[in-house]
Amino acid sequence: MRNHWKTLFLVPVLTAGAAAQTTNEDGEEIFVLSPFEVTAQEGWVATNSIAATKFEADLREIPLTINVVTSDFIRDIGATTLSDAMRYTTGIITQPINASGTSGLGQGFNTEYVMRGQNVRFVYRDGVRRWRGDEPFFMDRVEVIKGPTAMLYGQAQPGGTLNYIAKRPLFDPQGEIGFRVTNHGGYRVQLDATGPIGESKRVAFRFATAYEGGKTWIDWEEVEYRPFYGIVTFRPWDGTLLTVSSEYLDRRVDNLQSNGTVAWRGPENRGGSNLSAAGPADPEGSGGQPIGIHPLADPSNNPYGSPGLGNFFNNTSSTHSVILDQNITDGLDFRTAFFRTEVNARGLFNGNNDVNALQLTVRDENGNPYTGAPGETWTNPYSGQTFVIGSSHNMNANTVEDATPGVFRGGVRQIALAAPPGGGNLTFVGNSLASEDFFNPNVVGPRPLSPFGTVNTDSVWQNDLVYRIETDTAEHRILLGFEYIRSTFDQQRTSPNPDWTSRGGNSLSGSDPNFFGVAYDVERRMTVDIFGNEWTGPGPTNNNVTSGRNRQYSGTNSWYGSYTGAFFERRLHVLAGGRETRVFRQPVGADEREYQSKFVPQFGALYQVIDEVSVYASYSESFLNTNARFTSQEPAVPGTYTPGAPFPPESGTGIDVGLKFELAGGALSGNLTYFDIERDQIEIVDPDVLNVQGNPVRFPSGEERSKGFELELFYAPSRALTLTAGITHADSKFTRVSRDQEYLVGEQRFGSTKWQGSLFAKYTFLDGGMEGLTVGGGAYYVGPREIDPGRPFRNGSYTVFDALVSYRHEVAGFHLVHSLNINNVFDREYYQGFTNGFAPRTFLLSSRMEF
Repeated sequence: MRNHWKTLFLVPVLTAGAAAQTTNEDGEEIFVLSPFEVTAQEGWVATNSIAATKFEADLREIPLTINVVTSDFIRDIGATTLSDAMRYTTGIITQPINASGTSGLGQGFNTEYVMRGQNVRFVYRDGVRRWRGDEPFFMDRVEVIKGPTAMLYGQAQPGGTLNYIAKRPLFDPQGEIGFRVTNHGGYRVQLDATGPIGESKRVAFRFATAYEGGKTWIDWEEVEYRPFYGIVTFRPWDGTLLTVSSEYLDRRVDNLQSNGTVAWRGPENRGGSNLSAAGPADPEGSGGQPIGIHPLADPSNNPYGSPGLGNFFNNTSSTHSVILDQNITDGLDFRTAFFRTEVNARGLFNGNNDVNALQLTVRDENGNPYTGAPGETWTNPYSGQTFVIGSSHNMNANTVEDATPGVFRGGVRQIALAAPPGGGNLTFVGNSLASEDFFNPNVVGPRPLSPFGTVNTDSVWQNDLVYRIETDTAEHRILLGFEYIRSTFDQQRTSPNPDWTSRGGNSLSGSDPNFFGVAYDVERRMTVDIFGNEWTGPGPTNNNVTSGRNRQYSGTNSWYGSYTGAFFERRLHVLAGGRETRVFRQPVGADEREYQSKFVPQFGALYQVIDEVSVYASYSESFLNTNARFTSQEPAVPGTYTPGAPFPPESGTGIDVGLKFELAGGALSGNLTYFDIERDQIEIVDPDVLNVQGNPVRFPSGEERSKGFELELFYAPSRALTLTAGITHADSKFTRVSRDQEYLVGEQRFGSTKWQGSLFAKYTFLDGGMEGLTVGGGAYYVGPREIDPGRPFRNGSYTVFDALVSYRHEVAGFHLVHSLNINNVFDREYYQGFTNGFAPRTFLLSSRMEF
């Protein structure tokens, strides 16, 4: 096998020099575009794709559901992140991991996607996965492939894949320079230039960069962001294309809001305290289960980002690639590509075992507040629980002592009753406090900050060989490929509560004080609040995180192949293929690698019934190595599982049946799809199988199913008017769980919604006194979503409106475009996750000069 690969790499080298040059009648050289590149298109409607086949293909002929978001549409809706760009795409919900995922951090730094009710594992750039950081200014388009995509992309959940195509150099000189400001105090300048180098038009470049700074809509947050993208293509002779590129993203957020907004964890007149009990709860009872966002919540409030704490987040992402495209002979093309990506994230913010803020006045059934003094006891008349005022109640078996002023003894999901030192109204609090009491020494003390750092590296080598055969009545394409991925993950962090008793310098519980090159002042940032009170005594340790540096290795070797054929005067199109992947993982501290293998197939067919309408159907599978493993202790029931063994990969299947159409002379186009997705081998807990410690054992036996339909429309009756609309219905439910979670069967999967829709339109005046003026706007709707399964907490539905006004004119031969985007026009309050609030009304005023 090794000799075969050597031969394969020698072929393009030996044949490249013999390739004939092609010229037109004027003697100018003509270069044929590589089949591995997709041509850029203007407007909102794309006609081709590369993400679903690895070579350029007509969207109308691919038997899969594909949505394409063009760079023109991204610009028109005022999207500043990839998350923004996806908000009008059918079947996708974006939900930041924390509030700053919608502001300072930006998409890719802290955002999750849910597609067809399933989480999206990775975002891809040019077919290579990205860990964090995506810059829309560098994107030519985003291609969304619905359903399982493991045949081409390897590990993924079955909802679908996001793959964006980076801008390519052009041999026609052009570019732009522009700036943008927001009403929240943010600003940005950017530059994009491309063109040939020299007279031969064999070398072309593209250079794009920007600088972004200022404030966000969240209190105290400040951002500094420096993206850079450079790419050069070289055609040494006809049939050969060499491309070298580098991308660097550096984003720092100071005074980061890292804990979201305030979650309401109990009816105010009940004083409920059971925050962690399993199973459904009566929303009006004493369980105190989450029932919604606190009515006093303010998403812009930022107690954890107070400038006095000095917390921050810094992420740098660099990607370097070398790609060789070689036409070996007529119909035979080869590509080999190497990508190297490194993502370095470090920060200082509150520990990861905080619960969200809770502070409620304890009242009786008549609405009158209870009173008391520190040290007295109080019994909850609804639950029967007795509290000592000023002491914490432990919800998760953590070691907890008192919560007296000046001493912080926090932990996971702890609650307490507080009262003024001399007595007064009782306050029901959690260890993460509302902003007004975050620094109040008379209630449970502030959460100290925790430094952390991670480094992800990916080395990816991809090889693809495409063979095309054409006859008078049919066309055949065969793709053969091999992908090699090697990854490392380094993590270094302390426990969330450093040992404050070691007062010698910057000691962080034994970890390196110069943490990934950043020195932390423990005394200033972790032991003194803004009132000058020094917090004494050691805090609890986080048993889930080990101090010091950890390294984990993983990788895949994948072989894949596909066949696409067009028959009967290109009315019938078929697609078939499969991928064999071998995955390994070497856990932290392990000497041996753990291997798993999986084969996934994919099939599809499309038939053009009439010139305007095609029907299609597809079947595909997915898999995902979750890194989960059985407990290392022997079970109470021998033979039930292998101690210490990794879980088998999650698997998924997906079926799509749909229509693709172009009506009214091509003015109305779109697709209508029915989908049915199943996912199994999901990690669940079985309470009837215990280890020797008496704890329930996890098993990979959960199942989910998501089915529904999607409709996507584009309508462009003239050059002046363009409209896009979409609607999705996704019924995502649990179908199998453990025996103590049977109440979840048939319930909506958390994070998903049954209904979602969007509409955006623009009109451009093409002549007359208003020539060059564009007006537009739209709205997107997301239905209610279950956030905490089986409990009466869900995010309500919301509809958000956006607006656009822009004006294009010409000055001294340059095109100038001035735009005003208003996002969330009516300042709608909504929540994208459990505690992650809406971005308020935002004005983006931008101007650019095109040359």
